[in-house]
Amino acid sequence: DGIRYLRWCVDGRIADAAAVSTVATAYQVSTATIRNWRSAWADRPTPAPEHFGADTVGEHMRISGKAYQRFKPKPKAKRRP
Repeated sequence: DGIRYLRWCVDGRIADAAAVSTVATAYQVSTATIRNWRSAWADRPTPAPEHFGADTVGEHMRISGKAYQRFKPKPKAKRRP
């Protein structure tokens, strides 16, 4: 969903001058992580479905960002000696 959002911004279907930051905030990751995701998806097609409207793409990106936040690995706490 984040990749679709970024690509729709590039295509002009979504107006967001700070799309990388928007997706990073939604997923609570760094902008470097989003750039890595975008590079990893560079040779793949835009995730379906294409029949969504811009508002729906943004909403799906925010929803999947919240799901990602719940399930992404948490950093291990430092153990005290």
